[in-house]
Amino acid sequence: RPERVIVAATHYNFASVFAWNVFLYTGMAAIVGVYLWTMFERRMNRFAKAAGIAALLWRFALTTGTGSIFGFLVARQAYQSALLAPLFIVLSLTWGLAVFLLVQRALAGGGRMLAPDTQRRMARLLGIFVAASLYLVAVYHMTNLYFARQGGFEAFILLGRGGLGVYPLLFWGGYVAVGSVLPMLLLFHPTLASRRATLAASALVV
Repeated sequence: RPERVIVAATHYNFASVFAWNVFLYTGMAAIVGVYLWTMFERRMNRFAKAAGIAALLWRFALTTGTGSIFGFLVARQAYQSALLAPLFIVLSLTWGLAVFLLVQRALAGGGRMLAPDTQRRMARLLGIFVAASLYLVAVYHMTNLYFARQGGFEAFILLGRGGLGVYPLLFWGGYVAVGSVLPMLLLFHPTLASRRATLAASALVV
């Protein structure tokens, strides 16, 4: 109903998480604008750290709101879990860092490479994010398995019962094996860890 956009933009139901996101996203855009200003304007550089921390904290609130949209959807029984808010935060940090590493490498030129120590720290941080997201997904499914009413959903997603077998393949083969376990192996294994391994792990995460 695109003709109702003006209604959504002028009348807010604050019992709805969707309404909260209108302010969370516009607030994020404003804070990032201020953050960029403090970095580009030399006389405002002393405020850059405070603006960066504010952007990070607002980002946590924003991603919590996005995760809550799914967590409180009445029509989607499988999503109904408070774990989706922190899961969204960790997954977005994982994906964001992976994209950053790939873009940074693609744009690197004229010696503008990350220092080796910084590269190693970012690789370890990416591995920690991947491990944390995999842990939260495991807890989410284990919590669902505890409730009898979620048994059918878990059998469908994890085992493919009552539906297409592509979903367990995507979950176990795509998310768990290729998107989590293999990147952690590339990032944490002492003999495999390298700049190329970090880029490969980032690509697999994405």
